[in-house]
Amino acid sequence: AASNAPDNVKKKIQLIKGESSGKIKQVNFKYGTKNLAGYRQIIIYTDNYKDLIHGKLQYAWQQGETMPDGHFNAYNTISTQQLKELTNESKQEVVDKLTNKVIGYKWHRTGDNELFDGLVYNYCAIEFIAQVYYNDYAKKYTDLPEFDLVYFWQTLFPIIEQQTFNND
Repeated sequence: AASNAPDNVKKKIQLIKGESSGKIKQVNFKYGTKNLAGYRQIIIYTDNYKDLIHGKLQYAWQQGETMPDGHFNAYNTISTQQLKELTNESKQEVVDKLTNKVIGYKWHRTGDNELFDGLVYNYCAIEFIAQVYYNDYAKKYTDLPEFDLVYFWQTLFPIIEQQTFNND
């Protein structure tokens, strides 16, 4: 679809590409690189997000009690097929054949996993948007701590939101 866009639109297109690094990275995405066709793209290192979501899917909950923060929840109309997509990807060890030691991890898919992937990209979008706002705000205020997603949403975002509404 991007290749069929008018030239003035092509300059604004940013593709999103998921990529597994095979190891934990401090940065969850790389911004502003260009792919072979010359489009700007955001590369998302999906491993950290998959670890986060997979962990949240393991939380225990007693039906009838209030669901604790951080738990995955879905509409009661979600199909069994869609819920199954949450379990069709699992983390596996990568073992060195010579030393028989674990040298890393990879995610292995055993079936359709669109719901799981959708959660991965949604988490990334939330963090990416927060990072963009944070960087813009940090240009004005240099005394901010290093970017932290929880700090951003709990502390900084309400300040930015209030300033935005006061300027309108």
